[in-house]
Amino acid sequence: MARTDGNGNLKRGQLRPQPHGGALAPPPPGGRAENFTKAREDEQATKQRVLDDPGAALEEIHAELTLWTKKIVRRGAREGKPPDSATMNVIREFRQTQEAVNEARRAKGAILEAQEFFESLDVRVADAVEKVGAVSPVAEA
Repeated sequence: MARTDGNGNLKRGQLRPQPHGGALAPPPPGGRAENFTKAREDEQATKQRVLDDPGAALEEIHAELTLWTKKIVRRGAREGKPPDSATMNVIREFRQTQEAVNEARRAKGAILEAQEFFESLDVRVADAVEKVGAVSPVAEA
């Protein structure tokens, strides 16, 4: 049976407005507005935590994603079926997040190591000068 409108297949999934950009949809008429308000406040608090300390926010995201990935994998193991594409996408996202967290930890370690080096540099130079004694310029020697 042929379609008469010509693009009916393209309109599939467009009957309801699709969420985009991670925005929260307002509550439907007669819905619980306090749930929407609480979710909106949680979203704003999360955004503020990310702005305050991106490294800590990444660690928090990683911890939550780890818990959810474990739950999804366990559920799949109980069913005894091969994982579906959505589960594989979650696992891929988890791996990408794990790589980002590891890279951030490595960078943080290198930054801390450099800070410790430069903070102790003055003390080490002072100790070296004290051991050598008064240093005379090369031109006078």
